[in-house]
Amino acid sequence: MTTPASDHPRRWILLGLASFLWLATSDAGAQTAVDLRVLDEIPAIIVEGPTSTGQAWFHVRNDGRSEARLMVTVGTFVSQLTHRAQAAQTTFFKGTDTTGVPFLDTTLTAGATLPIKIQVSNLREAGESVADLFINGTPRSIRAVHDDVAFAVSVVAATPDRPRIVVKSDASGTFVLKNDDPVAYSIAWRLFLVDEGTAVEGVVLLQPKSSVPITISGPPGWFSGWFGALFKADQRSGFLTLQMKPTGPVKTLPADVSLTYWSDTMMTVAGSAVLFGVLLLGGACSMVVALWIPNQLARVGLINRLEDVANKTRGISSATESTLRVGVRVERLRLWETLYALGTLGTLSPEGADRLKQLDRDVDTLRKRVDLVDELDEVTRRLAALRIQTSGAPPTLLKRIARGLEDATRLLKQSVPTDADLQTAQTAIKAADARLDKIQQEDQAFAKELAAQVAGLRKSFLDGPITTMAKYKELQPRLGGLLDVLDPELEKENNVTPEKYHWIDISVGKILIVRHYILRVEDNAGDPERQKLILEREGPLFKLLRLQSAEALELADRIKKQIEDNVFVEDLRVAITQRRFRIHREPQTPYPNTPVRLWVEFNEPAYRDRAAQRDLRCLWKFGANIGDEQGWEIVHYFREGKDTLTVSFETPDGNPIVDANREPITLTDKVPLQTARGQRRDRATLEGLRMLFALGLAVVALLSGARDQLLKLDIVPGLIAVFLVGFGADSIKNLFTRR
Repeated sequence: MTTPASDHPRRWILLGLASFLWLATSDAGAQTAVDLRVLDEIPAIIVEGPTSTGQAWFHVRNDGRSEARLMVTVGTFVSQLTHRAQAAQTTFFKGTDTTGVPFLDTTLTAGATLPIKIQVSNLREAGESVADLFINGTPRSIRAVHDDVAFAVSVVAATPDRPRIVVKSDASGTFVLKNDDPVAYSIAWRLFLVDEGTAVEGVVLLQPKSSVPITISGPPGWFSGWFGALFKADQRSGFLTLQMKPTGPVKTLPADVSLTYWSDTMMTVAGSAVLFGVLLLGGACSMVVALWIPNQLARVGLINRLEDVANKTRGISSATESTLRVGVRVERLRLWETLYALGTLGTLSPEGADRLKQLDRDVDTLRKRVDLVDELDEVTRRLAALRIQTSGAPPTLLKRIARGLEDATRLLKQSVPTDADLQTAQTAIKAADARLDKIQQEDQAFAKELAAQVAGLRKSFLDGPITTMAKYKELQPRLGGLLDVLDPELEKENNVTPEKYHWIDISVGKILIVRHYILRVEDNAGDPERQKLILEREGPLFKLLRLQSAEALELADRIKKQIEDNVFVEDLRVAITQRRFRIHREPQTPYPNTPVRLWVEFNEPAYRDRAAQRDLRCLWKFGANIGDEQGWEIVHYFREGKDTLTVSFETPDGNPIVDANREPITLTDKVPLQTARGQRRDRATLEGLRMLFALGLAVVALLSGARDQLLKLDIVPGLIAVFLVGFGADSIKNLFTRR
């Protein structure tokens, strides 16, 4: 505040006059200064706000023995807040005088006490101002306190009466104080929270008509739950106290304190990431409930069903053709690999559910197929048991039953048989089984057929030229009662009763073989070497013809075919000992657990696919814990790490075919396997990843609404609500039904 120009000359005149009087009376002053004493301390001048005027009393006493002169004046008041001089006016009043003077000059009698009132006007600066009070030239300090002010100090906020104050843990929180008064204030501010013992406080100088930002650093105890702070600030209730120093007016404002632990960037990035994760978790749980759990239950059920199928396939005997045995096992492995390839990701997509439904149909088809193979195996073993019987099992009927089983085998060998194929195969198996049950029962059609065969043989054999051949006459004693079947009475079907079916049928077959043998011997009379080979078959042939089983008749028929082929067992044994054979496979480089056709082929084309091969056993070994196979052509599947095979040969009596060193003839081959196929697994993985990607996009679309939901609630209930948003969102549920 400036001093009016008219007041300056007057002040200087008064100060000059005081100095002159002090100099003129310096001797007297030196004599009496110690006799004048101010009683007690001079009190502070309390300035009233409306008038900017204040007053105070002090007393001066003359302790001397003579009259003393008293001169009192005051220097310029200086604000302790702004350190600026004030244009205040000072007036002194003696005792009860009503008229004051700016400079007091009077005398005090010995022992007298003078009450003096000092009045200060136009003291506008708030707070404390200090001036020098001169008593007879001796200075002492006097204070004037101006606390009665408007104190129009407020917080710059949308609601100044209840400001919102942001406090950050990194000391970057601020609020702004505004001073609307024309005077400066020293403000002591203090911010504290309800139920918190620690407060934040400070002091700030507010210039007239100005605003000052205040930086706040909240104490660590204010910040709790750093995780919840990722999503929103902690809203707390508190109070802001504003007090003019040192003892001025006080304002206490309720405040909404927003405690921010993280930076805005951190809250945006990390908070969104966590929300994304919670939404994703909710969506994933929804997928788990809607897709994964049902699909996994279906998958486990299919695996268990495949295990049951596997147990059944292990019981299929070698009586069943290897192609069929291996085929059902490979199909089971294919289905198991497909189920394994689905894994976790494959069952998280709607396509996975469709594939499981298809696999369910495939497993059901395989189960039906294995059940039929098991029935086929049982009927085949029954048939094999009848073939070694010497009665009650006519070879012709057994062959017909075998052909029916071969038809069923052909249908069941298909990789993907239709329901119609399975039904046809089942009908054929049941028909064969039923015929085996009735094989000893009366069959008029078969009786008629047997009677016709007897009649035909009588004409072609007994009445034909064969009975005049030398070989026939030579063999006739060895035929024994074989020709008894050519009884004219048996040409009548009424005489062909069921108990004679087996005898008549096998006898007719033997006679036909004998006739063929006699004719071949006679036909090769001009080729002694070939005739010798044929004659060498005579002993084994008639040894078999003495037997009454269908199996013996079949073995005899093989000798007949060897004669016809002109390839005998001895020829094949020589070729084997000379290693004139090789192993073939198809495909050349198979995948693991896929069917592989294996066969042994002789180098000479004349030796291939001959009847003599059936009188030798070709054995296949595939290592430990893997079953052996038998046959010149088989179907096998190789497991990973099990890619070696060994072939050996035996005679019908079980003796191995050996070389000159008496070592068994063997041939070992290593099958190169291709890397296991991962297409199904890759597809299932890609489908699952596509589903997760679509889920992620759906979750991103929900982020904004999830954040709004979280802001309305506490952290834990809010996160649960966000989780439920992800769990129940229509945009996510639509993914489950999308095709």
